[in-house]
Amino acid sequence: MKKAIIFDCDGVLRTFSWQGIYKAYCAIGEYCGVDFTTECPSVDVLRVKYSHDWRRNLTMMGVHNTAQYPKINEIFRDEYFTTIEMFAWVPEILEQLACKYIVAVYSNSSAESVVSSLGSVAENCDMVIGCDEVKDLKPAPEGIFKIMKAFDLESVHTIMVGDSDVDIAAGKNAGITTALVTWGAVDTQEEIDTISACKVLHSPRELLTLFDN
Repeated sequence: MKKAIIFDCDGVLRTFSWQGIYKAYCAIGEYCGVDFTTECPSVDVLRVKYSHDWRRNLTMMGVHNTAQYPKINEIFRDEYFTTIEMFAWVPEILEQLACKYIVAVYSNSSAESVVSSLGSVAENCDMVIGCDEVKDLKPAPEGIFKIMKAFDLESVHTIMVGDSDVDIAAGKNAGITTALVTWGAVDTQEEIDTISACKVLHSPRELLTLFDN
């Protein structure tokens, strides 16, 4: 009986920074000739108005030229990914999980950035799906379905682990169990209650017992 844990990356396996996100979008706005700070004057406004779907964010900013995406992704990588890092616990926990389960990553970031952040730890991941491998980003379940199909997984034996509403929505849309971690993008009990995941994890070590109950 194959069981699988599908991880989001940002805020779950590597650190997350709203301030870093804001800085990156300010730089993207400058490149695209968009006054981002007028539309979004603070990090607090960013958290309310913008989503984890960066394609939607660009559309909201008035950026519709997909030919600009490669440069935009480069700017985002330079401004944001240089400020975050893999959590210290990830090598040990992922190695233990990989001994028992299929371990995959489904991120709205590029697969390249995920693998780069994880380094040699990525060897414990059976599959990594990034934004460049799906048509629709989370909360669409496309990436989850790709992973389930690749390993012939049943929904009852597959868990999506994320730190945001879109991660949990993607899992729900795929009909699988969801687990929300509290060390990423969410930081209030109200957010946790609103997202309403099947499980809420407060410690990385709880990942080791996801299938125990």
